[in-house]
Amino acid sequence: MTTLSGDMNVLDVRVGKVATAATLQIVLATTAGKLLSNGADYMGSEAKNVTKFIKESRPSVGDVVHLPMPGRAKVCAIIVAETQTEATLEALGEKITKLANSKDYTAVTLVIETFGLNADVVAAKLTYGMQFATNALSMKSDAKQDVLKKVYLYGEELTSNSAAATAAIEDATHNAMGSILMRTLIQLPPNVLGTSQLLAVAQGLKKYNKDVKVSVKVVKDGMNFGAMAAVGRVSNQDSLLIEIRYEGDANAPLTALVGKGLVFDTGGINLKSNGGTGMKGDMGGSAMVLGTMFSAILRKEKVNLIGVIGAVCNDIGPDAYRPDEVLTARNGTTIEVTNTDAEGRLVLADCLSYTEEKYSPVRMFSFATLTGAAVVAHGRRAPVFSDDDTFAADLVDSANAAGDMVAHVIMDDYLKPSLNSSIADTRNTSTGCMCGHTTAAIFLNKFVAKTPYMHVDIAGASDINGPGGGAFGVPMMLRYLTTYARG
Repeated sequence: MTTLSGDMNVLDVRVGKVATAATLQIVLATTAGKLLSNGADYMGSEAKNVTKFIKESRPSVGDVVHLPMPGRAKVCAIIVAETQTEATLEALGEKITKLANSKDYTAVTLVIETFGLNADVVAAKLTYGMQFATNALSMKSDAKQDVLKKVYLYGEELTSNSAAATAAIEDATHNAMGSILMRTLIQLPPNVLGTSQLLAVAQGLKKYNKDVKVSVKVVKDGMNFGAMAAVGRVSNQDSLLIEIRYEGDANAPLTALVGKGLVFDTGGINLKSNGGTGMKGDMGGSAMVLGTMFSAILRKEKVNLIGVIGAVCNDIGPDAYRPDEVLTARNGTTIEVTNTDAEGRLVLADCLSYTEEKYSPVRMFSFATLTGAAVVAHGRRAPVFSDDDTFAADLVDSANAAGDMVAHVIMDDYLKPSLNSSIADTRNTSTGCMCGHTTAAIFLNKFVAKTPYMHVDIAGASDINGPGGGAFGVPMMLRYLTTYARG
């Protein structure tokens, strides 16, 4: 699914070892040339000479030292710190995939240590990193395809815990597939990914589970989606409300995932100063919904999910919606438009009301690249907003466990009057310039009646130019769903 019609290149990662001419063998060593224990055992009688060669190379952490090993398949040492974290293991996994692809190796045997961590955790983090480094989107005429196909993880601890390690490898692979899908969708240009193509990706999920149900409504004026319809009014693309139903366990509490799907955002009449460069990624919230559901489907998770995406293009033209208009949202709330570039919250407003009204979920999330204020205030850490402190704490714990960065932000009462309008129930942006990410979340809460609700602003976290290339939050959501949302 890295293209709209194709499938991903998925590495075959397993516990074991293979040494053939087509296999790159990798051991780990320190800057002093010391082979880590499993690597020393693997090299056997050659370990002493290897250590001497590495030491004389005077390497730094991160260097790759190619070892002269006559009569052996290609062997190299990656220089690492003797202490590793889950995050550095993921980075090591990415490095290994990129190294193998750059040298045209179809297989790798990695002799790995556990660094004081559980063997299944090491296997999972390495696997996620190795898988995530595959399927990089390139539309260059000379783009090189991935050649790496198989990775063998070898080490005493992994071998003796092969069942747990193998299960961890499978789950990590499925998590990575969801993250890759999210990254790819965010990076696709707007002349390739429009609202109908976003629908096609959602429909493609049925290939992985025949019971997945996908439905769509073309949203127009007069359909009681007054806020969402206004945003897409002038576009030549249909505004689509896409619903994806996955019942891994129909008796589990229903969790709703709602995503902003602005396939491009010009800003509307409040035109963006740069013309909208980078706004192909403004559908990041919908990509997070699709990535999370893709991983859950692949993992056959016993959860009950409804995904709802508002797929819209915010264009400019004679009939574009304007500042000073008053819109009526699905739940009857009237909204004074004070900025047409605050369109995502209008789309989400109707999607949230619709989802709660139709499905009565036990809990509801929304994901969106919603505000520049979130980037200024939190950088690549996603602010999360909920009045339910337990709900928020559970998500923060899930993020910490998965390695995603979030921060629970309080929606202070003193900010609420900044959304007051003299003509309507609310403005779509606040007066003044304080806490724009928080006032956006306060606005969204006006469209959720009683369901425990969490908004996640991923504007900074899903930065296309960041280390994840746009991917964020799929591992966090899988951790949350498997911990708190099973039956």
